[in-house]
Amino acid sequence: MTPVNPSAGTNLALRFQAGIFFVLALSYAPPKADEAKAVDDTLQRLLDAEMRAEKIAQTAEAEQGHIIQAALKEAQAEDERFIARVPDLHRGYIAKAQERAEQTVAELKRRYDERHVQLRNMAEEREGEALAAAFQVLISPEL
Repeated sequence: MTPVNPSAGTNLALRFQAGIFFVLALSYAPPKADEAKAVDDTLQRLLDAEMRAEKIAQTAEAEQGHIIQAALKEAQAEDERFIARVPDLHRGYIAKAQERAEQTVAELKRRYDERHVQLRNMAEEREGEALAAAFQVLISPEL
């Protein structure tokens, strides 16, 4: 029987790995100058596009802030105009309430006058009867 050399298997594995490395080294070719320039140009364009996008985003945020501030100022100005109009609105409501009160008083006076006329007419119609009854009371000895 042949004696077994334990280092023989290790040597074989090392030679196999070295062969693979050699094949890979032969298949690798460094990029050509044109390809490297194209990659650099592409990367530069991407960086430029990212910078432009960042500037656009910053501009949009600034514009959004200006729009919000303008809207707040406009709302505050509108609120101040409304507060300034409150006394005029109040006077208008008071004037309308006064007018309605005057109309109600006039309507009540008209009703009172109509009722007064009715009562006066009824009194005149019964005046004769009332005088006769009053004379009867005066001349009647029973009272």
